[in-house]
Amino acid sequence: MDPILRSLILKRFRSIPAATVTFDNPTFLVGRNGSGKSNFRDALDFLPEAMSSSLQSVFDRRGGIAVGRNCTSGRSYPPNLGLGAVLGRLNGKIQQARYAFEVRATKNYGFEVLREQCVVHLEGGVTAWFDRRPKTFRSNVEGLKPSLEPASLGLPLVGRETSFPPVLRALSRMRRYLIEPGKLREVQDAAGSSVPPPGGAAPAAGVFSHTRRK
Repeated sequence: MDPILRSLILKRFRSIPAATVTFDNPTFLVGRNGSGKSNFRDALDFLPEAMSSSLQSVFDRRGGIAVGRNCTSGRSYPPNLGLGAVLGRLNGKIQQARYAFEVRATKNYGFEVLREQCVVHLEGGVTAWFDRRPKTFRSNVEGLKPSLEPASLGLPLVGRETSFPPVLRALSRMRRYLIEPGKLREVQDAAGSSVPPPGGAAPAAGVFSHTRRK
C-alpha cells in the first residue's frame, strides 16, 4: 500500500539546509546520535501542529523562528525557512496534492509568510489550487478570497473549501512513532495501545525512528 505522505521537503529547517525525503510504507529513520534525526522528526511534528495551532505558537514552542531556522552560511541558501509535503491519493477523488509554505524572519524576532501554495489534482484532470504571496492571494476556486494575517497560514482557514479539506485533514493527522529498544523488551498490550486520531481515521503517515548505537 502506497503511503499517503509521499515526500517531505525541507528548506533551512533547524540543522537541515535543504532536503527532499521520499517515503515508503512504513519508513524507518535510522542514524547515530547527532545525525539530525530529531530535527527531521520535528519537521513531521511541525506540519500537523501548524494545521491546528497558530504559526506563532508553533514557533514559540521551539524557542522562536531564530531557533527553527537553519543558519548555515552560503549564497545558495536564502534566509528563509520552508516546509512542504506531497500527498498521494486522498478520499478516492484526489489523486495527488502538494502543499508548501515559506516564511522569512523579520525584526524583533518576528516573521511573515513569504509564500504558501496548495495544488490538488482531482480525477478527470481537474486541478484546484491557491497561491499566496505577501500582498496577493490567487486561486482558481471561485469566491475564495480569505483575509489572512502576514504571520498566519492560509490552509487552516481555506481548508473548509470543497477541494482542500482532505489535504488539511491528512496533514493534521500525520503521526510518527519512536521505537525504543528498552520498551520493546517490555510486555506489550495485546489489544494495542495506539489511539486513532479524531474521527477514527488511520494516521496519514507513520515514521518510525530508531537510534543506531555503536
